[in-house]
Amino acid sequence: MQSALASHCAAPPTGVLVMDVLHRRIDDALDTALGADDGAFLQRFCGLVAILEEAFATEEFWMEEIDYPAIRQHREQHARVLSGMHHVYCSLMAGDTGTARKVVACLLPDFLKLHGDTMDTALSMHLQVTGMPQFEAPLSLSARQFLARSEFRQ
Repeated sequence: MQSALASHCAAPPTGVLVMDVLHRRIDDALDTALGADDGAFLQRFCGLVAILEEAFATEEFWMEEIDYPAIRQHREQHARVLSGMHHVYCSLMAGDTGTARKVVACLLPDFLKLHGDTMDTALSMHLQVTGMPQFEAPLSLSARQFLARSEFRQ
C-alpha cells in the first residue's frame, strides 16, 4: 500500500501554531497506527480516531467563535471522515484489520492532505486576518502537553 502520509507530513505549516500542533498530533497518531502490529492496531486506531475527534472539535470551536463563513462545508468534511472512521471501526471489531489498515495507510492521509491544502489553509488565513491570538483558542490538556514537549515550543 502506498501512503500519502509522507506528503501530508511534509506540508508547510499553516501559520497558526495551535492548528499546526493539532495537525502534528494527527500525523503522529497516524504514524503510530501504521507501525502497530495486529495485536496493537485496534488500540492505536481508536487513539487516532480520538485525536481526530478532538482536533476537529477544536477547529469547529474556533470557527464558531469567529463566525467563520465556510463553517458548514468545513464541518461537513469533518463529519464525513469521522463517519468513515467509525464505519471502519465496526469492520475492525469484526476482525477485518486489512480494510482498517488500508484506510489508515492510504485514504485518511489523502483526505488529510486535501483537507489541509484547502479547508484548513482557508481557515488559517481567516484566523490570521481576523487577528485571533494564536493561544486564545482552547487546546485540550493532551494537546498542551504535546506542544510543551515538541519542536513547536518556542
